[in-house]
Amino acid sequence: PDPRLVANVAVSALGVVLLRDRLQQGLSVFARLLGPPLGPRLPRGCQGGTDAPAPGLQHPVPARRSASRLLRRQPWGWLDVRVSEGTAGLPETSPSPHNRAFSVLASHSTEMMGNAELAPKVDVGLLEPLLSPSVVSELLDTYMSTLTSNIIGWLRKALETDKKDWVKETEPEADQDGYYQTTLPAIVFQMFEQNLQVAAQISEDLKTKVLVLCLQQMNSFLSRYKEEAQLYKEEHLRNRQQPHCYVQYMVAIINNCQTFKESIVSLKRKYLKHEAEEGAALSQLSMDGVLDAIAKDGCSGLLEEVFLDLEQHLNELMTKKWLLGSNAVDIICVTVEDYFNDFAKIKKPYKKRMTAEAHRRVVVEYLRAVMQKRISFRSAEERKEGAERMVREAEQLRFLFRKLASGFGEDMDGYCDTIVAVAEVIKLTDPSLLYLEVSTLVSKYPDIRDDHIGALLAMRGDATRDMRQTIIETLEQGPAQASPDHVPIFRDIVVPSLNVAKLLK
Repeated sequence: PDPRLVANVAVSALGVVLLRDRLQQGLSVFARLLGPPLGPRLPRGCQGGTDAPAPGLQHPVPARRSASRLLRRQPWGWLDVRVSEGTAGLPETSPSPHNRAFSVLASHSTEMMGNAELAPKVDVGLLEPLLSPSVVSELLDTYMSTLTSNIIGWLRKALETDKKDWVKETEPEADQDGYYQTTLPAIVFQMFEQNLQVAAQISEDLKTKVLVLCLQQMNSFLSRYKEEAQLYKEEHLRNRQQPHCYVQYMVAIINNCQTFKESIVSLKRKYLKHEAEEGAALSQLSMDGVLDAIAKDGCSGLLEEVFLDLEQHLNELMTKKWLLGSNAVDIICVTVEDYFNDFAKIKKPYKKRMTAEAHRRVVVEYLRAVMQKRISFRSAEERKEGAERMVREAEQLRFLFRKLASGFGEDMDGYCDTIVAVAEVIKLTDPSLLYLEVSTLVSKYPDIRDDHIGALLAMRGDATRDMRQTIIETLEQGPAQASPDHVPIFRDIVVPSLNVAKLLK
């Protein structure tokens, strides 16, 4: 604590105690001098409410209220000077002395003329404020400036401490529901809570100002948090062996986003008198967007980890090895499920979206293999065998993602249905019906393009050049309209180093 503040407050408090005793004694004396029992013995010239001096008195005695007011104002004026001197020397590096000054001076406490024994004799409502409005305003400005600087420093230190945990060899802690988390949200909001509790003791206006300040600094802090999480992901991708618990800590970072969201809502509900205040409402919208972006980037980073491990097996699809009995899809399913055992520690809102994205991306990679012309079937038997294998593997993937999405209450089978629809085009035995089958495919998936159709027909291996050209040109004349609930999937599939002209040859 600041020595000068302590000394001045101590002197002021002592002065109040002395003042109380003097007031009690003084008022008692004046009561005897001016009260009714003494009235008849006053000289005749003083009766009738006149202020003429009594014989033998050196100074005139004012009316009862004037004596009381004099006793109140003179010591109070002395306290005013002492308190003003004390606040003038408060340090600007810490808000704590200002907190103590405000808490002592904000109201007439028992130490500051609020003692119950003085109540019958002294009306504290008539006393002048100990601090002038200009001094109070200056103190508030200094307090807010100092608090802003300190919050920035505290948040920076909290993030640096959290980053050190990200490279530990041990897994992060889990909450009571088993979700990975770090201590960052708890530390940040404990600090906010402490400062808001102090501000609430001083005034409603100061409490609101401190809350808005906390939300503003939280917004800036989250931008830094996003940058650090991105750097963490990039450093890991350069060396996937480090950090040892990268997946677990990235899961914790994602979960922290949900915790931050909930804590912000809780803080506003507790300390914001009018929840519709514009500044606070806008800051929450902004923070929700940043937090969702952090979580989305984190989930994308984890899925990138999965697909780096799947790359070799995805490259086996639609090859001679695959047609002869590759177990690539078996390995893909086992690998995805193994990763999602760790992802089970992700909180539900993010895990739900992550599961849907993993499902979509696996199907996209499967269809991309179809479009890359890795194999061209040489007979109807091969086409039948390949198409049936595609249908079986679509069912494998469907079963896997139904299991992973259990409890989400949503049907995500539509992705795997795309593989089955493509397999139907491959399986068709009568080439004369090919246009009809392709038309059906295009009507279901209007985002499919000419290069996709050309690659699919090339994979069949039996469509003549004229047939392929006729089908593509006919479909171009009447493009299908997408249904409102259509989810595009072919738009993410590029046909590399192939174009329609080459496929028609």
